Amino acid sequence: MVTHECPTELAKLLRAFTSDDAVLVDCLTLWMNNIIYNDGSQLKQSDIQQHVDDLLEAIESTEATLILVSNEVGLGVVPMGEVSRLFVDNAGWMNQAIARVATRVDFVAAGLPMTLKGTGKHF
Repeated sequence: MVTHECPTELAKLLRAFTSDDAVLVDCLTLWMNNIIYNDGSQLKQSDIQQHVDDLLEAIESTEATLILVSNEVGLGVVPMGEVSRLFVDNAGWMNQAIARVATRVDFVAAGLPMTLKGTGKHF
């Protein structure tokens, strides 16, 4: 097992894996946080979307087995702050986009998995 620290260049890293690799990404919402907060006030919505598009392209093109972990941040109270709303909105849109291309999507609450897309046993 090898651990990679990848604060923002996740798409680039995913492209380096092969069909022999199984990759656990934990977690995509932390990655989104890094994208938004590293660029600060200079960040535009189009910049965030470009990062997500690059990530989606890497996910779709890799031959590695991917297990992606992300937090659902939109089920509670959404903070009033502009940057906080930017994060919550973009994390939700990212999760939706990844769910569209994923072969399986599980939602876990209180340790109980619910399959939203795909079939098979839970781990």
